[in-house]
Amino acid sequence: MIAKSNFHVATKMKAINIDAKDVISPKISAVELTTRRLAPGKSGKIRIEGKLRISGAVAYTSPTIDLAASPFSSSFLEQEVTTTQKTSLDGPHQPWRRISYDTFDGHANDWHIENQKNTTDTDTDADTDIDTEMKTLTKLSHCGDGNMFLGGHCNAGGGHVLRRTWDVAPHSEVRIVARVHLIDSWEGEIAWMKVDGYYVWTTTGRSSIDASHISMCGDEKMNDAQMSTLVDVVIPHASKNVEITFGTSLDEHACNESIGIDDVEIFIH
Repeated sequence: MIAKSNFHVATKMKAINIDAKDVISPKISAVELTTRRLAPGKSGKIRIEGKLRISGAVAYTSPTIDLAASPFSSSFLEQEVTTTQKTSLDGPHQPWRRISYDTFDGHANDWHIENQKNTTDTDTDADTDIDTEMKTLTKLSHCGDGNMFLGGHCNAGGGHVLRRTWDVAPHSEVRIVARVHLIDSWEGEIAWMKVDGYYVWTTTGRSSIDASHISMCGDEKMNDAQMSTLVDVVIPHASKNVEITFGTSLDEHACNESIGIDDVEIFIH
């Protein structure tokens, strides 16, 4: 059964396949349902028996159940929400709203690299203070695949921190998602992330010259400690600004051991 636009059933229906832009019915039973919008009936509930497979993007409106971990901001599974309901939903169960997504594909996006310890570097011009935007652009790296990230081999090592500040709308919590690369000769040192100067995430890394390990970046003779380590942190937060800083306890030159960050996402609600 195919409807070129909306499809409405007054009672109930059963079909093998339904293909329509909008489907509205008190009860639908289908083996396969293709639609751009699925809304609940008078019960306000959508029940799916079996597996739910969705092609394309998924988003949702303010939920009545705890879906706070989802980063989506509007709804595929839609529900009409009155003004009174919106007021009651303001709080920890509001959906996350992404305010920033930095992939570093050709641009540093207001991130800066600082050398706090002023360690010895071959580049004497760029590492004593916060780099300018142009200098920071030279701090982008990739591991041969063209997927750019900030920092990395010979760019961010002992003493360096990677920092950015955002202006944000009123909110009660902030969520930070990112990927971190620990490259070359890590010897149990710590990588960390701070929010507004407070530690909220740490990990340790240790490299190896064992033949069973793989060197993906930097010195091909030294296997990398960790690549694409996931950061996913939620903290209470209500300030008008949020400052994210990544750093390490590394004590060697960035060409010996380094850190890189990629795909940094900031959510609020």
